Amino acid sequence: MSNTTEKNQLANISKLFEYCLNDRQHLEELLQLLDERVEEFLTTARVYLKAKDRYSLSRVSHRLRNSLLMIDAQSLLDFLDIIEHECQQLDTLIVLERLLKDFETEYKLVNAEIQQQLKSIYA
Repeated sequence: MSNTTEKNQLANISKLFEYCLNDRQHLEELLQLLDERVEEFLTTARVYLKAKDRYSLSRVSHRLRNSLLMIDAQSLLDFLDIIEHECQQLDTLIVLERLLKDFETEYKLVNAEIQQQLKSIYA
């Protein structure tokens, strides 16, 4: 893959695949775990948002960071940075709600790209 292509990617599972010693089943298990963590994050974040608990929302955002680093999902990491920053501000609950929706939308795009990369691994 060229550097230009890699820069335009929303995620890159090649390093994770190497980490799995090119074991497709292990890679799929890790990606499934990632998907579960993102879903858990979104569910928990909405609960904290409803409770107006900005501190806990920031903390749960930070816990997701390592999972997203595994797949080099920079756009999602950027969302986490913004969410954590906004959690430090007062009266940003509406902004946080919109950020969570945008994060979810972006994750769907990232997940679609991950599925495409998985197909190319199987080819």
